[in-house]
Amino acid sequence: KVYRRAALTLVTSKYEGFGLVILESLMNGTPVVSYDLRYGPSDIITDGVNGFLVPSGSIRGLTDRIVSILKDPQLRARLSAGTQGIGAKFDAESFVARWSALYNELDAQGWSENS
Repeated sequence: KVYRRAALTLVTSKYEGFGLVILESLMNGTPVVSYDLRYGPSDIITDGVNGFLVPSGSIRGLTDRIVSILKDPQLRARLSAGTQGIGAKFDAESFVARWSALYNELDAQGWSENS
């Protein structure tokens, strides 16, 4: 309920693994504004589509994006619409397919156990 009523979710971590809070937010139609950290947020957020990624530590960049979403209902609606289908990207089937593709690629490069 909280995500569905929120205008946005804000992620200000200095370090983030796989951001479950980001995925939960997007799956509930709430765009995310996050620092663009080395791992995590950029694997889930598509900048300008379902939220915004700002340079890590840029307080000004973060506040500019927050204010733009809060002041512009059309932008907020467009970002919310951009969250559709995010769950399918991270479901079990997609997860297995990505790992399988990686293993096949490594095998093709000669990373098999016989090497």
